[in-house]
Amino acid sequence: MPRDQARVSVFDHGLLYGNGLFETMRAYRGKIFRLAQHLWRLFVSLECLEYPVSFTPASLEKAIYETLEANRTPDASIRLTVTRGTGDPVPDPATCGSPTVIITTRDYRPPSPELYRTGYSALIVRMRQGPRLPSVSMKTCSFINTLIAKSEAKKAGCNEGIVLNTDGCITECTVSNIFMVRGSRLETPSRDTGLLPGVTREAVLELAPSLQLQPAEGTYTPELLLSADEAFVTNSLIEIMPLVKVDDRAIGTGTPGRVTGNLMDAYRELVRRELKLQPGTSEED
Repeated sequence: MPRDQARVSVFDHGLLYGNGLFETMRAYRGKIFRLAQHLWRLFVSLECLEYPVSFTPASLEKAIYETLEANRTPDASIRLTVTRGTGDPVPDPATCGSPTVIITTRDYRPPSPELYRTGYSALIVRMRQGPRLPSVSMKTCSFINTLIAKSEAKKAGCNEGIVLNTDGCITECTVSNIFMVRGSRLETPSRDTGLLPGVTREAVLELAPSLQLQPAEGTYTPELLLSADEAFVTNSLIEIMPLVKVDDRAIGTGTPGRVTGNLMDAYRELVRRELKLQPGTSEED
């Protein structure tokens, strides 16, 4: 469907109450990296929220690839959105019929190569995340808190905002997961701190042993982050991005580290291997 013809009801509960889920994925030359994991995460959340779904992972996969082809976007950012659907303008999902499913693709525009060479800066934002809220492990359309945190970071001139939980421990960034390198240890906050377990996060943890790194998931304070040798953030679109400064304080040397660079290379090779792509696919090469 052409963009200017797409319509959603004003009574859709995704619009009225943020009752919706989404996944953001990246396609490389027409092939989507770890689509099955994205769909698995979506369906776990759909079941938790008791959505009455009539579609399957296979039918969504088919529709996503059809949308990629129709839009002629082989190297793409893909968004899959599923809302509770149209209902009465009251906060009662029982009034809704079938879910609304929206798939959009657009040409992927990577961060500049220079940004990968210099790295991100981040701000520890004021917002605190409740680790025991059920929504923290879901990718929901209710994004107001994230937008507030992202805006605070941008106003401070930073690329990302780091979110702490109500115990004062690091959870994640506004749109990415966070890692620290300390000697031969690769550290990242555990799921019970209150974070969304990213698909790229999972891939990086898998890669660690092949680079003689010991993966560790735990509880980390901002002071532990600032004392790390290196740090980086991850998501499906940017892959792995060095993090060199937090609250105007340098991490390590204040430049992207060797281990981070090795992981960036290993991740891109993993994408090529799993998708059976020729070298030179990744935009950051």
